[in-house]
Amino acid sequence: MSAYPIVPLISSPDESGSIVNFAYYQLYSNENDFEDNLSVYLNSPPQVNDSSDDFSYKSIELPALNENMPSIVFERLIYQSASARERVDRISVFPLIKSDEYEEFINKNHILM
Repeated sequence: MSAYPIVPLISSPDESGSIVNFAYYQLYSNENDFEDNLSVYLNSPPQVNDSSDDFSYKSIELPALNENMPSIVFERLIYQSASARERVDRISVFPLIKSDEYEEFINKNHILM
């Protein structure tokens, strides 16, 4: 694991209970990276790496309480699920680090995000 700040994407506890990060963004690796990446991070935080394609609207109609009242229709923004591999492989402004065990973990576990 990196000694510098990271944003974990896929993590899981190992047999001893320690957290293993299988994929993560490394925010910086030295003092110069920190200074260079601060404004990048504030403008495009990797925690919010979703696009409008990741969401859809769902309309829900509430029935009228009586025949003299109109029904109410409202929309909710629904997050679309995708495989962990699809989410991890998105382009980001920060370096994506995958552990040596990443492929094995992804192939062995069915993860939706």
